[in-house]
Amino acid sequence: MYTQTWSKFLPVIRIMLKRAVAAPQMLELNRTDFDKAGGGKKAGFRFTVELTNAKLQNKITSPVAQDLLFVLQQDAATVAILSNRSYTLDLNPKCELSLRCTSVAEETLVVSEELVVAE
Repeated sequence: MYTQTWSKFLPVIRIMLKRAVAAPQMLELNRTDFDKAGGGKKAGFRFTVELTNAKLQNKITSPVAQDLLFVLQQDAATVAILSNRSYTLDLNPKCELSLRCTSVAEETLVVSEELVVAE
């Protein structure tokens, strides 16, 4: 139902996922697109998707979230970005999608430990 809408935003989401490694990102989505895809009903969309190595880590029941996950996992370029990292994607009722790379802290810690051992 929402796959076409998510596909429209996919190129921008890909860029935001890359940037999220350095800092959390926020993408304002067009709520009208989601309302139209949902048959004109105005629902408050809210969900959290946790991904590790492009695989879902939490339970999602929202059709909007399920379709986002489907679109992300069907795109080879996006799967490559999501591989070897953990991400959290949150959509709030204002249709703002926040993207955070949660594995950056772990990677930084490992690199810091390697530097200390090397000295």
